[in-house]
Amino acid sequence: MDLNLYKVFVQVYESDTLVIASERLHISQSAVSHALGRLRQNFDDELFVKEGRKLVATAFARRLYPQIKQAINTLAMATEQSNIDTLIAQTKQVTIAMNDEIERVLLPLLLQKFASQVSHIRLNSVRLEREKMSKQLRLGQVDVAIDVIRSTPNHLYQKPLLTDKFVVLSNSNYHKKEITIDTYLNAQHIVVSSRPTGKSVEDIRLAQLGYHRQIAVRCQHYDSAVRLLQQTSTAYLLTLPKLLAESLQADNLAQCKFPLDIADLALHLYWHKEMNENLLNAWVREQILG
Repeated sequence: MDLNLYKVFVQVYESDTLVIASERLHISQSAVSHALGRLRQNFDDELFVKEGRKLVATAFARRLYPQIKQAINTLAMATEQSNIDTLIAQTKQVTIAMNDEIERVLLPLLLQKFASQVSHIRLNSVRLEREKMSKQLRLGQVDVAIDVIRSTPNHLYQKPLLTDKFVVLSNSNYHKKEITIDTYLNAQHIVVSSRPTGKSVEDIRLAQLGYHRQIAVRCQHYDSAVRLLQQTSTAYLLTLPKLLAESLQADNLAQCKFPLDIADLALHLYWHKEMNENLLNAWVREQILG
């Protein structure tokens, strides 16, 4: 039997009227009536009986509905999987926008995830540019972006990816034991930010608790900050996410727990609303979030 007839059966059953069924199927009411006639002839049952303005399913139709519904869903999933497999086979590259420090931590993990599923796809990490991110995601120039949690416009969707606690690196023997809040606030700090001005994430967290620390050096990259710690005799502290600290070659530096209970650093995955139903984009998100 024609699959479209089964689709008509399901829509009439779920909507109770020919009008709504025809609207959902994007066909005329006469076409729905004709299909219903063929179904009745095939099953030798009225299937639906008119009661007032509604079409009420017969006992036979009620028994038939779950079987037909399941069969249609199974076929739809099989078709979708086939489409996804075709898209994946044709895809040469997946582009993810992220900053340098996130790349250092996550790119090896992401590469491992994708390589275990599809070895032919090249993973392309590009610089995250927040002012361009929305347009790049909408046009497909970037498939997804990874950034700290932040307020975004309604056309950008986001989902939590991971959280990480802050730790403190020190080049001073004095700080090799647990750091107290007083010691932390009275110390000289190196702060890392790609922006020329403005507070870092950890300084925003401290300000929310009513604290302020002394910034001695501001630099753009954590690699530079760690090298400063290693090569200077001046005692400094460097606050950074734990995963990032572990990825840096900082074996000769002391690592301590952050002395305050502040919110963890939260990384989210971002994509454009127009790409939400895109099969390939959904597959990319599944690989990253899975």
